[in-house]
Amino acid sequence: MKKLTYKILSDNRTLVMGIAIISIILFHFGQDCLRYNYSYDGVIEWYHKFIGSAGVDIFLLISSFGLYYSFKKNNNLIRFYFKRFTRVLIPYLLIATPFIIWFCIYKDLSFLHFIKKITFLNTIFNNDNWYWYILFISFCYLIFPFLFDYIDSSRNGDEVITKVLTLTSVTIVFSLLLFFFHKTLFKSYNIMILRLIPFYFGFIFGYYSYHNKKFELRDYFMILLGLSFLVLSDSKNLIISRLSAFFFVTSFIFILLFIINKIDKYKISKFFRKIIEWFGKHSLEIYLLHVSIRTLFCNYGLYTCKLVYFLIYITIALLLVPLVSFIIDKIQGVLDNRFNSLVK
Repeated sequence: MKKLTYKILSDNRTLVMGIAIISIILFHFGQDCLRYNYSYDGVIEWYHKFIGSAGVDIFLLISSFGLYYSFKKNNNLIRFYFKRFTRVLIPYLLIATPFIIWFCIYKDLSFLHFIKKITFLNTIFNNDNWYWYILFISFCYLIFPFLFDYIDSSRNGDEVITKVLTLTSVTIVFSLLLFFFHKTLFKSYNIMILRLIPFYFGFIFGYYSYHNKKFELRDYFMILLGLSFLVLSDSKNLIISRLSAFFFVTSFIFILLFIINKIDKYKISKFFRKIIEWFGKHSLEIYLLHVSIRTLFCNYGLYTCKLVYFLIYITIALLLVPLVSFIIDKIQGVLDNRFNSLVK
C-alpha cells in the first residue's frame, strides 16, 4: 500500500482553510451565546470551551505553510511583500471601511476615531479587537522572511522541529513574563502573541510537504498524542488551554484528511468538498464580512446568539462574497499590472 506523505496537506490546503473559517464562525456563535447568556449549554458550551478559537490557529498554520511554498519558489522580498500585503489589505479596506464609518456615525465618534480604527491604532493601544486578525497576519507577513531564513537553513526535518520548538519556548516564556508582571498587557495582547506558535508550526509541515516526507510511525504517534490534549483545552490557564486546543485540532485535521483520502472517490464526498473549498477560497472575505455584519446586528439588538439572526447575518455575508470577491479581483488585477510594469 502506498504510504501517505505530508503532501496531503498541500493537496487539501483550500479544504482545510474552509474548515477553519467554518470553525471560526461557530466559535463566534458560541461566544455570543456566552456574552448574552443565551442557550449557552450542551454542544455549544462544549465546543466553545474545548475547541474555542482554534480555527484561527489553523488559519495561521496553513498561512505559513503556504508562504513556505511561495517563498521557496520566489524569494524576492519586494514581490513577496507586495503580494501579501495587497492580498490582505485590499479586502480589509474594501469591507471594513464602510462598517467603520457606520460605527463612528452610530456611536457619534470623531473622524480621528475613524482614523485610529482603520489604521489599527485602537487595536494596538486601546484593546479594540474588531479586526485584530488583519493586523496580526500583516505582522506575520512582515516577519516571515526572517523566520524563513532562520528555519529553512536547517539540515533536516529534526533541526526544523528544534528551531520551531525554540521559537515556541521563547514565545511561551515571554507570555508568562507578561502574565506575571504585566497582566494588563497580557490581557490585551495574548490574542496575538500566543498565535505566533501556530504560525511557527506551519514551517514544519511546509518543510515536510515540500520535501514529500512520508508519514512514519512517529508521525502517527504524535497525531494521537495531539488528540489527548483535548482534556487540557478547558484549562483555566489561558496559555495551556489555547495551545492544547491548537494541538488537538491540528491532530484532528490530519485524521480528517486521512479519512477524506479514503472516501474522496464517492460523489457525496466530492459534493461536500466543493462546498467547503468554496468557503476556503473566500475565507478572508467571509471572515471580514461576517465579523462586520455580526457587530452591526448586535448593535441594533439583533443578537446573533439567536439562531434566526445568526442564520440571517451569515446568509447576508455569504451572498455578498461573490460581489466583493469580484471587486477585489479587479482592484488586485490593476495593482498587479502596475507593479509588474514597475519592476520589469
